[in-house]
Amino acid sequence: MMKATPLASEGAMTHSRKTTAGLPFRVITAMSLLATVAMMTACGSDGDEELSCQSGLIFGDLVITELLANPKGADREHEWIEIYNATSNPVDLKGVRLMRARADGSGSKTYKLPSLIIEAGDWIVLGNRDNDETTLPAFVDHGYGKKLGDMGNSVPKTEPGEPAALGAGKLSLKCNSTVVDEVIFGAAKDGVSWQLSSLKNDATANDSAANWCLSTAEHTSADTTKYEDFKGTPGAANRPCSVAGKCLDNGEPRLPKTPQKGEVLINEVMFNPIGSETSQEWIELVAKADVDLNGLEFGKVST
Repeated sequence: MMKATPLASEGAMTHSRKTTAGLPFRVITAMSLLATVAMMTACGSDGDEELSCQSGLIFGDLVITELLANPKGADREHEWIEIYNATSNPVDLKGVRLMRARADGSGSKTYKLPSLIIEAGDWIVLGNRDNDETTLPAFVDHGYGKKLGDMGNSVPKTEPGEPAALGAGKLSLKCNSTVVDEVIFGAAKDGVSWQLSSLKNDATANDSAANWCLSTAEHTSADTTKYEDFKGTPGAANRPCSVAGKCLDNGEPRLPKTPQKGEVLINEVMFNPIGSETSQEWIELVAKADVDLNGLEFGKVST
């Protein structure tokens, strides 16, 4: 929004990455039953203390904020997923399950994460490449290899009369039985990531497709033998997602305030610069009211 400025006033109108190191039983006696229950409670919901999630995460502590489901060329070794730590403390991902499935939940595959630390307010990037630091690109913190298969690139077609598919795929994060975050994503554009708007950076907001958009940020690969160039911001803050025909105020879309006659004035013009006029002419405007310049047109007319 262009802020009102007194006509007489002068002046122009106008991540850090913190990466890291990624039952049935038979009752014999009352005493043995109590011992067994105590052991199961201590070991966590999956019965394996070494592999279970010990961080006590609840819904919204982690947020899936960006994903590249359709890289240029082969999907294998070039897909990635970005996860944000929405808490005020470092989080250890040990035992957190990353799950990939079709949008309806079928065909689910799971990868249980090792000990990986995400600092508060930071991101971690996981890629479908073997976890070998000599082959991982710099922006990928941990590789899960082939464990999840490839993410969906397109929305499946349905037969007439059948309900439309929900999307191209689903990603979930679970800490034992607790769903920490879950998203359904749409058809992926070649070499462009899906990103959650930086203005809607939480696990409830990312349930709405309206808060997702295709990234416009260019990412140039330092080594194209590891990764092709793409659009996305892995491991860093996303850009806000725009809403067609509207302005964003603190993340909330609103209709633009169109300037009325007399609210925007031509205040100064440089029409004859020294030397070439190409790219050296300019026009200064001054606002007499708070207005948006969306769709405002100006040009020269014959006299």
